[in-house]
Amino acid sequence: MTLKHMNENAAFERECLMYGLCAEKKIPHVGRLLESGGIDHYFPKHWEWYFDGKHTIVLPRYDAFPKVLTLQSYGRYVEQLLEFLVAMDEHGLVHLDIRPENIVWNAALDEIVVIDFELMRQLRSDGYCLLTVDDKVGGQPIIAPEMDYDLEVHGEHLCSSLCDVYSAGVTADLWWEQLGDKAQALPKALTLLIACMTERERKNRISAGAAFKQFQEVKALLKGVPSPKKQTDIVPPKGVVQGIENRGTTKQTSRTPEIRKPLQQLQ
Repeated sequence: MTLKHMNENAAFERECLMYGLCAEKKIPHVGRLLESGGIDHYFPKHWEWYFDGKHTIVLPRYDAFPKVLTLQSYGRYVEQLLEFLVAMDEHGLVHLDIRPENIVWNAALDEIVVIDFELMRQLRSDGYCLLTVDDKVGGQPIIAPEMDYDLEVHGEHLCSSLCDVYSAGVTADLWWEQLGDKAQALPKALTLLIACMTERERKNRISAGAAFKQFQEVKALLKGVPSPKKQTDIVPPKGVVQGIENRGTTKQTSRTPEIRKPLQQLQ
């Protein structure tokens, strides 16, 4: 049954292989979901599957990303996302589908978990890899502008790790909305960092390593910001992770002055 499913679903097979590569490289904050792609149907009682005395499939059930964030939890999750980007960049890997729907939460560790590696690619020695329109990468507002333009106009694009930096910046920008009124207390340096990550011109966009280094300076500022009394992260009920059933439903804002408006208000 397993081989039959994998032969009939190349996307699932590819996702398995790409996640395995991340695990081999010890990329932090990565995981896979049993709920996605109907895997439950193909792998019933996965916890009972053994091969040569070892589990063949071990997929924990994660929680949905918190709906309400404190300033401190927002900073933690942005830092963890940057840690993921740096490790991917160091190993010449690009995820190409970073967005809120593909980030869940490990409540036990209070860590984000990046999922869905179907579109992941390994970069060439020159730091690029060729994508074609047939690769069906994500869409606006998450996809990097240069990729979106090249695929639409030329049908191909030489992507780099900066594509992931842009998508991560948009994701952090969307998380910003979950802070509510607390967003007004964000350090200006952090909003400027996100703006650098979402530069529309690739040549002007900050790298993952530089963004992580810059965040370490911002981190100290976040520690000095008091959280409102009785403000805690709200943990959604355990169960089906939000966003998995509706892939590709990221809020359709656009990386235009409209989405930059919140950032400008804080500056």
